[in-house]
Amino acid sequence: LGADLLAMLPRNVPAADYRLVEERVTVAAEVAARRPAAAKRHLREAAGFAERMTRDAERRQETEEWAAQQLAFLRDGHPGTPGDGHSGTPVPLPDARAEIAVLERFLYQGGTLAEAERVRVAARVGERVDAYQRMYATEVIRAAVRRSQPETAGCTTSGAVQIIDWTPPGWGEEHWLRVSVEAGGTARVATMHRERDPAEETDDDLDLDWQRCHEAPEHLEKLCELAERAGLSVPFDFGELPARPVRHMGGRPARDHTGPKARHRDQERQS
Repeated sequence: LGADLLAMLPRNVPAADYRLVEERVTVAAEVAARRPAAAKRHLREAAGFAERMTRDAERRQETEEWAAQQLAFLRDGHPGTPGDGHSGTPVPLPDARAEIAVLERFLYQGGTLAEAERVRVAARVGERVDAYQRMYATEVIRAAVRRSQPETAGCTTSGAVQIIDWTPPGWGEEHWLRVSVEAGGTARVATMHRERDPAEETDDDLDLDWQRCHEAPEHLEKLCELAERAGLSVPFDFGELPARPVRHMGGRPARDHTGPKARHRDQERQS
């Protein structure tokens, strides 16, 4: 029985714990002939130690496997990070050096991984997962846009937000759609127009703004179809479209002429 207990201990049981069980088994064997009851007691103690050590070793192994996976993920640069050899849009990543150091200490120097440290590591990994999703959504949407009209799309980064500016066919140079891909891959869409002086804005300008807002859903439906072919579902949900502007008879009121002031008139649509 004692030999079976020792044979069943996991390989990653610390040497000191192994010796503790081994000592109980040895004592039981020494007194078995003279004191059978004492031998049984020592074997029960050895079995209890072995059971506890097995549970501890299994938990340790699970934690080590988890830590190794998180460490590999945090160490590796993903597509889109500068210097990784990929052509994707660079995505800013939070600094994970402190979490990497925690994982390396646990894996290579032994010791324990505190719950607060696990929470920190999980949070940092979650942030990187969000970056992956944001990057993937951006690349698929951008690819769909370029497949439609390669020369009418541009992509920039603003903090953690990826911005795709797309001019649908026939829109000219004054209006475009802006797709902002946020954390987790959420896409916000706005109909944009170039900056213009409010004092020089005409009823025709406002009519064209309104027309572009009403045309946007149709263009985005086509964009969704292209994205879905690439494996990304983009369910744009449009709110109520703006009412058609009322034309001013006999010129715009003087109070509208407030002097030059650059502005955007954005019609946002969120998915």
